[in-house]
Amino acid sequence: MEKNIFSKNSTFIIFITLMFSFLNLSNQSLKFNIPNNREKCFTEEIYTNSTLLIRYDLKGVESIKADNQEKVLKNIKLFLKNPKGKIIKELDLLNRKGKFAIYIDMEGVYQICSRYYKTWSVTELPKDVVLGIKIRTDYEYQSIESSLEKKDLDQFWEEIRILKGKVLPSISSSKVELDEEDKMAKTIISTSKLYLKLSIIQLILIIIIAFYQIFNIKNFLMKKQII
Repeated sequence: MEKNIFSKNSTFIIFITLMFSFLNLSNQSLKFNIPNNREKCFTEEIYTNSTLLIRYDLKGVESIKADNQEKVLKNIKLFLKNPKGKIIKELDLLNRKGKFAIYIDMEGVYQICSRYYKTWSVTELPKDVVLGIKIRTDYEYQSIESSLEKKDLDQFWEEIRILKGKVLPSISSSKVELDEEDKMAKTIISTSKLYLKLSIIQLILIIIIAFYQIFNIKNFLMKKQII
């Protein structure tokens, strides 16, 4: 009996999850007719600094006369409005299918709007003309208030202070050892250079004394008429 209840509950949870996923996908993928007397807008809530990606796909333009298709395309506009309702980006549909990437540096509820500015030849778009929009941001939804609290930051900084207290003495000790080794190395190098200089001087003195002794021996032999 318990297994049956558990199975029914699991099935219900899976069903609800799939329904929410489907609804979320529907909200992110939109198809609509473009009005010519007002703006058609959709909202997107931005929680952190992120890049808003808007993909569009314009269909049904083939139902308009070929001579007017390019004019119609140029007169369809996409707008991005900030939380205050001000237009911060106006986008032209350069092709029937494309995408825009816009960096958002302030959180809030943004509006993605579309409108057709009528021409003399085409005052209203046919019902066959449909604009498809897909909206995506480079973050996963989460409530900032519940995900990050001040006490979490306090604990984080406390751990940093503890780690700093453990690491700094070791770094200072290592620095002292390195300084001492550096001084010792410099002393050894300096001593080696002094020893080399003294050895050269000693060799020069030996050579001079040798020549002096040879000169004295030569004079002595000459006086004795040995040579």
